[in-house]
Amino acid sequence: MEQYGKECFCGDLMKNYPLRPDSECDMACSGNRNQKCGGSWRISVYRTNNIEKDLYVGCFVDKYSRILPDMTIYQKNSIALCLATCKEKNATYAGVEYGKECFCGNLMKNYPLRPDSECDMACSGNRYQKCGGSWRISVYRTDTVEIGTIEKDKIPTPKKVAKHFGRQFVRPDPQYPRDIIVIIDSSGSIGKQLFDRALPDLAELVGYFCPEPDPFVPQNNSFYHRLGVIQFSTVTEDIFNLDRYNNLGAIKGAIRSIKYMKKKTCTDKAFDAAYRMITQDGGARLPAVAKKQVLILTDGMWNCDGDPVAASKRLQTVADVYGFMIGINSKVKRRKLEKVISEPLLNHLFAVKNFSKFNVVVRQLGKTIKRGPLQCKEFQKP
Repeated sequence: MEQYGKECFCGDLMKNYPLRPDSECDMACSGNRNQKCGGSWRISVYRTNNIEKDLYVGCFVDKYSRILPDMTIYQKNSIALCLATCKEKNATYAGVEYGKECFCGNLMKNYPLRPDSECDMACSGNRYQKCGGSWRISVYRTDTVEIGTIEKDKIPTPKKVAKHFGRQFVRPDPQYPRDIIVIIDSSGSIGKQLFDRALPDLAELVGYFCPEPDPFVPQNNSFYHRLGVIQFSTVTEDIFNLDRYNNLGAIKGAIRSIKYMKKKTCTDKAFDAAYRMITQDGGARLPAVAKKQVLILTDGMWNCDGDPVAASKRLQTVADVYGFMIGINSKVKRRKLEKVISEPLLNHLFAVKNFSKFNVVVRQLGKTIKRGPLQCKEFQKP
């Protein structure tokens, strides 16, 4: 707790004193004039567990081409100081490295995630905190904006979603052979009419993958995709495994013929089914041959007794998990769903207001591909 510019208070319980407007906590901090530290008989209160529990993304490898672009060196660096620095720059991410380095940025490069134990260097300004390590960076979300293309509590336009989804998932750069599993929410909240309407859109979407003209025809160099589809409600159904079909026409036909299930939303079972498909003879190739990615299309929150977060974390040990939220317009629900999606969320999470907007995204993506910005490129090895 900060008060009167230079005072700091700590405690486990707060007395029930009145909440006042933030404008009354307007006194500059004695150690940083760009931050506010309460006021005269006004105190700015923070939870001490916010940084570690709510904002921490993970410990990542860093390289000369930095994972986050904007660097500042502080002789007395701390997690809070770096977060404040990046918030002032309206950056989505803050990262501390080598004790005294602070990095900010809105996009993270896809560098490897490492165990937290490798980010073990004390912060130069707070020896009780860890600020990355040698070529290891501890990354935090600043929470200045909503993650996953959702900015300031507003769902973006389908055109923006199409552009972002195309670059991050449909035709990423660089391009690799991928084993992709699509998980389709078939629960009662969707309804048969909307579910049936979404299937042709999904069939059209998978045709946008590279290489052209058919992303799924086997090549001698293994530079092609495999696709598996799972639908779920109270139970799961493997519509087809990763090695079931090897051409686009057969895959589109199988997707269009999926039968609606109804009932509950047991998302944990869906993640478990995807894990089995990847690890238990479901047609997945070796990691050295193809990247593993899972995309879940869902319209709501789980309502079964399982633990989707734990199931997703296990799945993320073998694949990147992407999410496409349809009609989830509540901030609380979005926050909950974010916990089952891979980091960084900005690259893995997408959203539209309703199923009609999902159709618009698919059509817009097709137009963007025809105009040329999202071209197929020569595949690289994973």
